Amino acid sequence: MSGSVRATINYIDQHAPKPTTYYIEPPEGVPVCSVVDDPRAVSITDVRDAGREFSIERDGFDFIKLPADFRDFDDHEQVKARLYPEMQEITETLLGRKVAAVFDHATRRRPDPNARLRGGGVARQPLHRVHCDFTPVSARHQIMRTLGDAGKAWLERPFALVNYWRPITGPLRDDPLAICAPQSVAPDDLVRVRHVYPYGESEIYGVAHNPDHRWYYMSDMQPDDAIFFKVYDESGQRPLVAPHSAFSLPTPGAPVPPRESFELRLMVFYD
Repeated sequence: MSGSVRATINYIDQHAPKPTTYYIEPPEGVPVCSVVDDPRAVSITDVRDAGREFSIERDGFDFIKLPADFRDFDDHEQVKARLYPEMQEITETLLGRKVAAVFDHATRRRPDPNARLRGGGVARQPLHRVHCDFTPVSARHQIMRTLGDAGKAWLERPFALVNYWRPITGPLRDDPLAICAPQSVAPDDLVRVRHVYPYGESEIYGVAHNPDHRWYYMSDMQPDDAIFFKVYDESGQRPLVAPHSAFSLPTPGAPVPPRESFELRLMVFYD
């Protein structure tokens, strides 16, 4: 399966009232999520046919190969003990930058073909909504929450938060991940979405439609394939984010197993 595809993805309606998502019981009469979707058909280029190579430093994302021998993705202690050090070393080798911490990982599964939004429990479902995981405010909060008092010194340096996204099984033909070229995103496309957690509040960016957006994905990803991208980077002239979203292939062919994927995020600091 190759070639660019035409698919529908869910942007955010930036004209709707301020969007909020609750990860706790919301106040009476308040919806769990007030985000209003704006579905749009877009062209998504298969990087296998893109005729070019990508670079995370130049483009904000890249498609790479990773070791695929680790399989205990549901054992969180094993992930932290074995995979965190391995991915920290790989990241420092790829970027030549100091990694302060691996700060998050998640396994996502779509057990129900009709499940479209984030589900509860340990295994989260693919998210069919264009988003960026951090804003300038929440990126700094994440560093302080992870590093504690040491975070103040780290924040004196430019930094980036990076993500590795990979399928657990392959070839992946159900709900692949599409990524939008950061250089095609205008500041006005980004809409702050308030998140309310048991520990307090945070925020992400929803993304409004812009016909200039350039979308990419990799067809038939295997467990050793990964998308390596910057979820937030302020080492340049202005903060850089890479919007992303799950999407449904219009003609996946024969019935395919539901998506299983794994992602891991790290903090990278620049000199």
